[in-house]
Amino acid sequence: MTSRQRRVAAAVVIIIALLLGIFAFAGKTDYGALITLLGVIAGASISELSRSRTAQLDREHQLRMASLDERLKSHQKAYSLWRRLMRDAYDPQQGPATAIECQEWWESHCLYLEPKARQAFFRAYLAASTFHVTRQGRDQFLIKAEWKDIREAGNAIVTGVELPTIAPGEEKEIGKDAESDA
Repeated sequence: MTSRQRRVAAAVVIIIALLLGIFAFAGKTDYGALITLLGVIAGASISELSRSRTAQLDREHQLRMASLDERLKSHQKAYSLWRRLMRDAYDPQQGPATAIECQEWWESHCLYLEPKARQAFFRAYLAASTFHVTRQGRDQFLIKAEWKDIREAGNAIVTGVELPTIAPGEEKEIGKDAESDA
């Protein structure tokens, strides 16, 4: 409940209490008019609360729709860059260059990525920037950990947009594609 809504509710309660006090003080026994007035006040209060909530939901919906196109484009570009990271990670010259390109893109587009995709993409390009050096050290645990960071970003990027399927059975095909990427 917003502060405005709390103020309106408090005003309604005060008005009701005053009216009851006035009727009790005047000795009136006919409460029909008071009940009618209370009904009007309650109806107006409910109408105001409903209008306010509808306006809030409408603003949220407009923001979601405005950012949806950019979010889809950003996830697609992140996926494309991630595929290049996967391809170039083993190359001592191309791996770090692709990682720098990813970093530059990430700095200007990361807010459009879903939070898990944002973090996974960040970890992936950091790992890819030094992966060729890690491989030279031959520490299998570290090599596997960095490769895992690079590899897992793809799934986070894909699931981050959660697009509905278009055709029956598409989920199975998506699962096959994800397994082949991993």
